[in-house]
Amino acid sequence: MNLLSLSSLFLSAAILDESSIDSWRNITCYLASAERRELDKRNYRHDLRRAQFIYGRLLLKLLLVREMHLDFELIDIRSSNNGRPTLFLRDSHVESVSLSIAHNGNTVFVSAGSNCQCGVDVQSILGIDWHAVERAMGWSVSNEFQWSGIGFDVHQAHCISRQVRCGLLWSAYEAWMKLHGCQLPSTEFSWNHIRLLETDPVTHVQIFEMDTGNRCSYSKGRILLMSCSDEVFAVATQES
Repeated sequence: MNLLSLSSLFLSAAILDESSIDSWRNITCYLASAERRELDKRNYRHDLRRAQFIYGRLLLKLLLVREMHLDFELIDIRSSNNGRPTLFLRDSHVESVSLSIAHNGNTVFVSAGSNCQCGVDVQSILGIDWHAVERAMGWSVSNEFQWSGIGFDVHQAHCISRQVRCGLLWSAYEAWMKLHGCQLPSTEFSWNHIRLLETDPVTHVQIFEMDTGNRCSYSKGRILLMSCSDEVFAVATQES
């Protein structure tokens, strides 16, 4: 059976060290010619941004090779007009596969969906003016009834810091926007509930699921979230 006929989601992440960032020139040879041209056009001033671009695509390619059994040499990941990464094989666009790339500092997080749309995000919860974010998103005004405890179960709310709560919302919103190609206004994003699914007793990593609101255009999929140390990760999916 052709794997691309199935509906599946695959994820991968990596943390770049200084040697990886400094050696970005040594790995551009693994990019397709169109990818190298895009990197040149972006004219990044910092090695970290170049490394994020390169490793994000290489991480996706390795994921596609491992999980979908594609040929590494044939994979070309190009950016669409709205910036969304798209898969090409032998210069042909593969519409059945959805791709998403996110990065935060040295962390790179990617997803590949077969016959499902996907969007991912990773955010640091440190050094952010969350009051400004709340005001910008209207979380403390139009969504005040949701923002109070952001829908956590009563017995869970006291275990989750305000930074993590804000980070979960922001990351969920960013993943949701990527899922929809950044084409929807922020006012379309709403939620009913965020529930804690599990906590790892050793690492203290927490997994959450967001129940989006009835007026949200995102209606047939899921938003899963993870709080890990000082970062939060979000994965938004929807059947094609």
